[in-house]
Amino acid sequence: MASAARSCARHRWGEPQRTTYETVRTCQRCGLERVTRHEPDRLPWVEFRAQGVTAIGYRGTPPCVPRREAGPTSTGVALEGRRHG
Repeated sequence: MASAARSCARHRWGEPQRTTYETVRTCQRCGLERVTRHEPDRLPWVEFRAQGVTAIGYRGTPPCVPRREAGPTSTGVALEGRRHG
């Protein structure tokens, strides 16, 4: 039996952009932003941002769908429906 081709690629994170309380990396394929928050007196946590939506408490990393597969105006990422809690 032949293995099915994977429809999702792995993220290719760009260089980190650091501010006082967060580090942002953007996927070069789909445009998803991975934001690691590190505020005083709190444990670090990760948020994901796409198309103006921020997902906190997401289970795992959202799949990477390169822009060319998703269409010219899409980031290829859907954050709805996978929130934790």
